[in-house]
Amino acid sequence: LGETEVTQRAWQAIMENNPSGAKGLNLPVEQVTWNQAAAFCSKLTERERNAGRLPKKKVYRLPTEAEWEYTALAGAQTTFFFGNATGPLKQYAWFNENADGGTHPVGSKRSNPWGLKDIYGNVREWCLDGYSPRPQGILIDPVSGPHNPDKVNRGGSYDSCAECCKTFTRTNYGPGYQSGDIGFRLALGTPIKASVP
Repeated sequence: LGETEVTQRAWQAIMENNPSGAKGLNLPVEQVTWNQAAAFCSKLTERERNAGRLPKKKVYRLPTEAEWEYTALAGAQTTFFFGNATGPLKQYAWFNENADGGTHPVGSKRSNPWGLKDIYGNVREWCLDGYSPRPQGILIDPVSGPHNPDKVNRGGSYDSCAECCKTFTRTNYGPGYQSGDIGFRLALGTPIKASVP
């Protein structure tokens, strides 16, 4: 998974526009639908493949919930990668207690043990999965609910309470939904089929 959420700079380089409400090249792109995020991944894959920079049989895509959760926890078996209590969250995330009602430049908080930044807070992140009841225990691939048009996002945002940023908290919206607190993070991996409404 990408070290940070996709920035407005990266979005503009591929899509040649900027849908974000709060403008700033190093801010996470937001106001993007699931469909638009998937289109970005396809265009980036095509560009990098044509330039010879993409390993064979690899694509850029949205992460599955299982991939997102696995990298968010970074090997921990607790509510957050740093434990169960919400107290340390301010060191790692922009959320409703410290974000002053808006997004912040990506990577400006501490990373998790695997080097991912803003995995909690800043913007919620679209996942490849369609919404379905979450099974008990650790999520594993393949993608969940591939035919459900409602798509999952994870991680909470600048507008979320600490409890809403928990690793296992999920929200879902239709693939055409957009909001100032939803963006995404890239995955580089093998192609996975998910229905595109």
